[in-house]
This record gives sequence, structure tokens and C-alpha cells, in this order.
Amino acid sequence: VMALVIRHSNYKDYDRMMTLLSPEQGRIDVIARGCRRPGSHLLGCSELFSYGQFVLRQKGERYSVVQASIEESFYDLRYDMDRYEAACSVLEAILQVAQRGQEAEDLFQLAYYFLTYLAYSELSWEDLLICFLLKLLAGQGYTPATVRCGRCGNSTFKDAKFHPLLGALCGECGKKKGGDRMQPLSIEAMRRMLALSLTEVKNVCLPESVREELRKAVPRFFISHVGGQYRTPFFKNAERQQDLRQ
Repeated sequence: VMALVIRHSNYKDYDRMMTLLSPEQGRIDVIARGCRRPGSHLLGCSELFSYGQFVLRQKGERYSVVQASIEESFYDLRYDMDRYEAACSVLEAILQVAQRGQEAEDLFQLAYYFLTYLAYSELSWEDLLICFLLKLLAGQGYTPATVRCGRCGNSTFKDAKFHPLLGALCGECGKKKGGDRMQPLSIEAMRRMLALSLTEVKNVCLPESVREELRKAVPRFFISHVGGQYRTPFFKNAERQQDLRQ
């Protein structure tokens, strides 16, 4: 299978448990036996972000890696801690929605494009991560309301708020349901990012005031709809702020 390593953990003395994302088969949990031995031909393929061809052997319900040929490792992520953590956030989010045995071509393309942008472009890692989460939400059927109120359908141009479950709300619904006040420019930025193709993401450049609002609102919206446990700072900060508000 062609696949991307989206999670790994060391097991016993020399083994490593891994989760792969395959365009054709979705999530695949495997073990790479002996990959941490000095000189193992499986060491490189067992690292996060490794993409290539994996030859798997099935025994019962378990898969083990027999051979691998890596085509891309996104190695430049290792040169910048912020970008590395952002890429780890991409993988954490993918893990929450990837399903075993289900075709995942769109999910794979989304992950591959954004890892490429994070590794090899000079775009803001925060802008990329915000855009990635919005597109991932849309792909899972959780597109946040933007120019129309998520509760009543009225315009959100004036006195809008952003609710972690409903998305953008008009002034009246915001008074009833709560949420964080959000400027119209931030709501419009979400609408435009959702409309971009993956090749057009290179045009994303958010004003600092918009970036500040969306890096809080978007991960909260994602966690509220998708759930899951997260360890990267981008998600942990959003969870902490949400807990403080509650």
C-alpha cells in the first residue's frame, strides 16, 4: 500500500507500533518489528511523516511491515519547531477522523498538501493550520456557519459572535446562545478559506487581528464536533481557554 505514517510509539526493545493513512484503505494499524535495531532497513520508514510504499504481512487481524520504500519524509519540518508542532497537529486531527478499511483519498490529499506547505513554503504555520482544520471540518460534514447565522439564517455582518457548536451567529442569536465576539473580516476569511482549492492555499495570508481570533475559535469548533484527546500546543491551548470560559 502507498501510505503516510501518522502515528508511532515504541514497543518492547526494538519494535514500533504505527498507524498509516492509505488513500485506498484509510487507517491501518501495523507493527514494524526490529525497526529500532542499529542498521535496520525499516528505521527510516517508521518515522512520523514518512510517505511511501509499504509491504505488509497479515496474520489474523494484525499487520506487520515487511518492506518499505520511502518517497517523501517532509524532512524540513525538523528545522523549525513551530512548523513541526503544527504538522503534528495535522496528524492528530487526521487520527480523529480516519476510519479503518474506508477509502480516504480526499483525507490523504488534504494531509499531504498541508504537510508540503508546512515543510517547504514560507506561509504562516498558523494560517495553514487554521485553513487545514476548516477544510477538514468541511470534509467531515461540519462546515461552520459563516455569513449566515448558524441558528436563524440572518446576516452575521453586524455584532456577530462565534459559537463552538453553531459557528457564526447574528447579534440577536449571540445574545441568547453566547459565543465570542468576532469581526466580520474574520468570518469572511473563514468563508474564503473554505472555498479555496488545495492548490490555492498558497494565497492564504491572514491579518494579525483575524489570525488571533481564528486560532482560538477554529480549534474549539473542531474539538466540539470531532472530540478526541490532543497533546499538541495548538489544541491544548484551545482546550484550556474553553475550560476557563466554562
